[in-house]
Amino acid sequence: MLRFLVLTGLGTALLLSACTPAVMSGRAVSSANVQPTPVPVPLRPVPKTIRLGQEANGSIVDLRVGDTLELSLPGNPSTGYGWSLNTPLGLVLEQLGDAGFRPSSTGLGAGGEVILRYRAVSAGQFLLSLTYGRPFEALPPNPETFDLFVFVR
Repeated sequence: MLRFLVLTGLGTALLLSACTPAVMSGRAVSSANVQPTPVPVPLRPVPKTIRLGQEANGSIVDLRVGDTLELSLPGNPSTGYGWSLNTPLGLVLEQLGDAGFRPSSTGLGAGGEVILRYRAVSAGQFLLSLTYGRPFEALPPNPETFDLFVFVR
């Protein structure tokens, strides 16, 4: 019985000394010696580039602030045609530079893909509506359009 009490006492002393070493050794605990536990900072998601083509017409895209939306739409700038916004971008998206062009062949006047890039700058929703036409001509009765519902978190 005595052996049990001694072992139990030693076990308790070891446990307490592991938990509070400064108190068990008789030293005073100073607030300067106490290291604060770091508070985990939530990581922001890394901005992504979402690439969509003509097949996304009429669909919905979810973005986070900082993400880039890259649209590749059929076009041929050598004919004077281009994609233009039907409404101003507002506060949700901003356009990144001028439209780019990726020709489908090396032939003079070849068509290809017009590249439009937008960055999500604030939370909200926006209907990105584009029309394909010549800026110096009236639109035909049924112009080619591209609509994308953009939700930014």
